[in-house]
This record gives sequence, C-alpha cells and structure tokens, in this order.
Amino acid sequence: MSAFRLNVPAKRGSVLNGVLFRDDDMKADTVMIAVTGIHGNFYSNPFYYT
Repeated sequence: MSAFRLNVPAKRGSVLNGVLFRDDDMKADTVMIAVTGIHGNFYSNPFYYT
C-alpha cells in the first residue's frame, strides 16, 4: 500500500490537505472522499445522502 500527501490549493487561496491511500495491486471502481470538520461527518450533515 502506498500513501501520498495531497496539498491542493483552492480558487480562494486556502489549501486543502489530504492523503491518498492506494493499494498498487488492486483496481477499484469506487472512491471515498471524507470531509471532516463542522458537519463533516456522514451522520449529522443533512446534505449527505446515503
């Protein structure tokens, strides 16, 4: 498994930090993006649909 640090600048100047975890032996059709912080969890944010 490989891990890559991500630092992506947004249009307004803030930098979005993250980590990409990747298994070189597996091919996936799905990506999960987790947004943390205020209302950043999947259970309390009314804008996330399950």
